[in-house]
Amino acid sequence: MFSLGIFLLILSIATFIVAYVLYRRSFRNKNFKGIFNLICVFAVVILIGGSFLTYKGLQAEDFKRWMKNFESNYSGGLERRITVVNKDGEVIKEYTGKMDIEETTGDKIVFIIDGKKYIIYNSIFNTVFVEEI
Repeated sequence: MFSLGIFLLILSIATFIVAYVLYRRSFRNKNFKGIFNLICVFAVVILIGGSFLTYKGLQAEDFKRWMKNFESNYSGGLERRITVVNKDGEVIKEYTGKMDIEETTGDKIVFIIDGKKYIIYNSIFNTVFVEEI
């Protein structure tokens, strides 16, 4: 939705530019006045629609997740707390700090804290909780 809104905003700006150029070229033509007004109304409708879709896109959870991923990727991670708990609920180990977590397939979690890479293998005997601080 966000990208469609941005596309419509760019399209409305391009429509205004085309209308302006045509208006300047045929300034004395009386027949062009109606076409110019129609083009301007069309551009305003596209501008309003694009603004609405962009605003709604910025409020969407998908966009907020994308922003969090962007922030994590380009700032060295997010403040997080990782707690490893065994099957009885006892805390085995806890990691806290600014960290980046790699997405993996399988039963492991990979994260980096202060340049050190940690790999925790998840099994039926322990559980890993990742909490954003």
